[in-house]
Amino acid sequence: MKKYINSTVKAIFSLFLLSFFTTGAFAQSDDWQVLTQKDGVEIKYKYSDCDLERGFDQEWVLLQFNNTTATKKTLIWDLELYFNNDCKTCGSDEYHLVQELKPNESMEGICSVNTNTNLRIFSKFLNRENRTELTDFKLANLQVVSAK
Repeated sequence: MKKYINSTVKAIFSLFLLSFFTTGAFAQSDDWQVLTQKDGVEIKYKYSDCDLERGFDQEWVLLQFNNTTATKKTLIWDLELYFNNDCKTCGSDEYHLVQELKPNESMEGICSVNTNTNLRIFSKFLNRENRTELTDFKLANLQVVSAK
């Protein structure tokens, strides 16, 4: 009887571990898309439905910056946001952005109003009738400057 219980417990435990690791592997979604690569910096993005701490829930484009070098990098760009196919930020100094990356540093946006605003882009409101929606975005005039 003791042998039967031990083998049953082992079988149940093995099934539990198998289902835990299998579920974990499939549940993790890495849906980042490469936007561009330049001078040792890779920039990726993904759309994310954000249940925010305050205000209305929103869809954001989250950005990820990866410095793949051993040198400090400074990114400089003009953020062009197209809502309903019309660029609303083109030519605006307000959307001329700068972001520093330490050697081998990676940073990415998260669904939080307290995150670095350079790492997120508003796309649309969720659960509301949308009149305006992000149809495209560009990191125009992107420069990657290496520290000396």
